[in-house]
Amino acid sequence: SSCDFFPTNLTNAVGVPMSDHCPLGMQQTLCPGAERLVLANNWSIPCDDVWYFFWPSSILMVLCFGLGIPWLFWLLIKSTVHRLQAFPLMNPPPSEEAKWQMVLLQSSSIARSLFEHYERPWRYWLLFELIQKFFIIVITLFCTFRGMFLLGMILVTVIHVVNFVVLVRWRPFVSNLEDKMT
Repeated sequence: SSCDFFPTNLTNAVGVPMSDHCPLGMQQTLCPGAERLVLANNWSIPCDDVWYFFWPSSILMVLCFGLGIPWLFWLLIKSTVHRLQAFPLMNPPPSEEAKWQMVLLQSSSIARSLFEHYERPWRYWLLFELIQKFFIIVITLFCTFRGMFLLGMILVTVIHVVNFVVLVRWRPFVSNLEDKMT
């Protein structure tokens, strides 16, 4: 539940608390009569009771999803590539890259969609993109308060510039069209 801020002493004609939001920083100005801040989904729970769980749960979610999913993708890509390297080919082409593309075309592995659009050295590119998105989310969540907004903007810009430089310089996609679109 989000901690939306409702003044608990304001009610409408029926006796139901009004749903005017009072942001924490503007509580004294907009809602001078507010006694306490409560959850929007359950007005009987004060925000102070939930605040202690915010940081531990945020860190747990960041670890589980932000690092756990890329780790699982890495394991899946690594094991699938290892198995595909032993894939038997009839009349294999002379170049390694052509062999790799032929193996991908003949394989029925469902995990190949994680890396089939990228050249062989760039098969972990999807992980790079996931980690890039992870950093953008973490910066957005944790650098948007306490005077860190400018730092957050600079870090997000640096992440996008690095991504752009890598895409333009090394062109990780198999398709020339996708390389040119980047």
